[in-house]
Amino acid sequence: MHKALYNCLDLTSLVGGETKEDLRQLLALATDHDFGSVAALCVYADQVPLLQELQVPAGIKIASVVQFPSGEGTMAALEAEVQLLQSYGVDEIDMVFNYQAYQNGQKDKALEQIAALVKWCPNQCIKVILETGMFKEESTLFNAALDVAALGVDFLKTSTGKVPVGATLPAARILLKAIAASKKQLGLKVSGGVSSFEDAKAYYDLAKAHFIDVDSGCFRIGASSLAKVLLHEKIQS
Repeated sequence: MHKALYNCLDLTSLVGGETKEDLRQLLALATDHDFGSVAALCVYADQVPLLQELQVPAGIKIASVVQFPSGEGTMAALEAEVQLLQSYGVDEIDMVFNYQAYQNGQKDKALEQIAALVKWCPNQCIKVILETGMFKEESTLFNAALDVAALGVDFLKTSTGKVPVGATLPAARILLKAIAASKKQLGLKVSGGVSSFEDAKAYYDLAKAHFIDVDSGCFRIGASSLAKVLLHEKIQS
């Protein structure tokens, strides 16, 4: 189980101001003799060139974020962010949904940015961060997830990890319910406070009840410290 969880990791460093040495340490956690490799490395746009200089092993995707962490940027700002990431050749983009606008009656404004991202990025894996902890009503979260799923994205994601309430099992269940209702092939990414084996396994088991085969193509965990935990527990065992 530790290996399966490790292989589904989006190993993340979104503190800001990371140095090349910081990224070298991150990269050192991305491969293991017994476990193989994590699914992706996720950093801010300005760290992508530094990460690429360190020669990321084949098979590990490079991911970055847009509209992070508030989701409130303009369409022009989003386009500029996307163009920069495409110039770097990133594999995956995690975008923060404008959950404020969606809940304030501006659904079209929130959804049109997602639609634009999908149109601009036919070659990138698109993960949309719903920021589930900021939704007051479960029904609104479900409807938002269903609306986003309809736009052709690849993953629904729980949280940025920058708000008080990150990933929760009830929220993950709602996203999986929306994925099932959409009848589309989408994955689930949980992030925001997933730092222990027990928590990660709980989400993995939840995904296993929905997907036929759970792997990094349909399930991801966004975390910064979980890789250390999994590798340490491997040594201990």
